[in-house]
Amino acid sequence: MCLSCLSAWVITNRKSEITNWIRTNLRLVITVEVLFLIAFAFLAFLRAGNPELDGTERPMDDVSSMPFCARRHFLRMTHGFP
Repeated sequence: MCLSCLSAWVITNRKSEITNWIRTNLRLVITVEVLFLIAFAFLAFLRAGNPELDGTERPMDDVSSMPFCARRHFLRMTHGFP
């Protein structure tokens, strides 16, 4: 919320500077936007071909990521899991 208010304030107070910069650097702005669009489309295409969730974090597999009371309980168990 604070960032959006700050952005709105800067845009209203420095509108002429921003539009002049965009006009003078229009080729750079368009080039960067096109490169981003190409990279985003390429990565979306790759992700569409393999949508599995491999290699993600599995918090219950690691004892150190459990809450303290659950970790203490599992470490003190004398028998295995049911």
